[in-house]
Amino acid sequence: MPFQTQNEIRDTLTQAGMRPQHKHGQNFLIDRNLMQKLVDAAEIGPDDVVLEIGPGTGSLSSMLAELAAQVISVEIDPKIAEVARRNLAPYDNVTLLVMDALKGKNRLNPQLIQTLQDKLRAQPTGRCVLCANLPYNAACPIVADLLLDVPQVKTLCFTVQREVADRMAAPARTSDYGPLSVVLQALAKVKRVAKVPRQAFWPAPDVESAIVKIEPDAAHKAAAGDPKHLAAVVHRLFLHRRKTLWHNLKLAYEEQADTLKDTVSIDWRQRPEELPVEGWIALAKALPPTPPS
Repeated sequence: MPFQTQNEIRDTLTQAGMRPQHKHGQNFLIDRNLMQKLVDAAEIGPDDVVLEIGPGTGSLSSMLAELAAQVISVEIDPKIAEVARRNLAPYDNVTLLVMDALKGKNRLNPQLIQTLQDKLRAQPTGRCVLCANLPYNAACPIVADLLLDVPQVKTLCFTVQREVADRMAAPARTSDYGPLSVVLQALAKVKRVAKVPRQAFWPAPDVESAIVKIEPDAAHKAAAGDPKHLAAVVHRLFLHRRKTLWHNLKLAYEEQADTLKDTVSIDWRQRPEELPVEGWIALAKALPPTPPS
């Protein structure tokens, strides 16, 4: 299937009695060069299993299908899924799942994980790659959950709101640095590949975007310990980011705070955004798995 221009996508939706749905984050990437840059950054091989969330009418899906062994495309909107299904009919290596990629707000859909695992078992020499124009309202939990719950994922390349991209790559002691920065950088290498202007999408969103590449790193993961515990600790002690770490520790651990304070050597007068990733890893390893009830 050839690349679809803005006019072609618009005409297709009009003929189907449809228009882009803001609630589903339907902003279609219409810049061929940027779409190619996204695909190139993912470095997809012929044995790879590619996950795409938010295929829209199937432009990116077709590019992925021509490179990968298997493509799993997940579309929440049944009407546009039918458009994608027709456009992707020539490709027998595309599995189109009509569902929400998330179960609730913050967990990957178990059916999606099961389908992904089944395809990976059939391609034991391939990598698991996320390559997608992600819906903005679901991007953060999708990326975080893939890193935490699907260890076979080797590369994640996606478009995302520029402010979120800034948070993902932010260093300590900056206003963008937060729980997302810490968890991602503790587990992976994070790189901003390119800026994506508003006019690269139809309809044009109210914000600028970026292409981000995340590569899980075995050494990072080994040093980070239990990633889910790390994520839980970071979120608890970042709860009040303008307060000190000591203030947040007391709120989270109450009467145990005085004892826990002495288990790791950090400056507790710092605010959460001042503690670098290595400090958060040490802190998480020193704190118990769950706060007291």
